[in-house]
Amino acid sequence: GGRDVAAAEEMLVRALEADPYHKEAAAEYAALLVELDRKEEALELYAMAATLRPDNTQALASMGNLLLHTFGDREAARQAFEQALEVEPESVAALTGLADLLAVQSLDEEDASMAEAMQAEALRLYNAAAGVHH
Repeated sequence: GGRDVAAAEEMLVRALEADPYHKEAAAEYAALLVELDRKEEALELYAMAATLRPDNTQALASMGNLLLHTFGDREAARQAFEQALEVEPESVAALTGLADLLAVQSLDEEDASMAEAMQAEALRLYNAAAGVHH
């Protein structure tokens, strides 16, 4: 119950105070905060973990997912995913998050029509370039 959660939180806080660079403790604590509906705190923790360890792609991807699905902040989510992918281009968590982001975006009419407009423009440029060579 609540006492177990408090004990777990205290333990994780102590672990992070002892070693702020501890990736697993940061991840566990952030996940616990999300579960407790303390999402702003979780976000701060992910941000701190990513700042201390820029190679912590898991924290960046988790932060991106939280930003995207809980806060609806797509721009910040995109930055988190892209930052993770700069460090680890094969990061499955970051790639999946970015795919989710694009899927969410494509549901928006404006984004879909903008994508179509960009495709049409690309096609026009391609045809124009091809025309030059004939």
